[in-house]
Amino acid sequence: MNNERVYEYEQNCLRLERVKKQIRSQEVMDWLALLSQYRIVQHQKFIKLLLIFMGYQERDIIKKYTSELDWLKIRSYFVNEEFINKIISWNHRFIFQT
Repeated sequence: MNNERVYEYEQNCLRLERVKKQIRSQEVMDWLALLSQYRIVQHQKFIKLLLIFMGYQERDIIKKYTSELDWLKIRSYFVNEEFINKIISWNHRFIFQT
């Protein structure tokens, strides 16, 4: 059972590495630029959790005195080179290292 989980984990790691390579494609960059132009966005909780998971501070991504996502501020992240570099350099393996 443990070997199956390790095998599945390694397969998922390989998939993630392929996705990281695809992120730099022009198609994904265009999609992120389009997303940054939206005035209203769905799935705000998901985006908030994703940004926190990537290392952004909650105080930097929510409106002051609320728990609502500050979309006007955040949408500029999607066209920022630093944001793309954070996605690509994210190390998923630290979670499972012992």
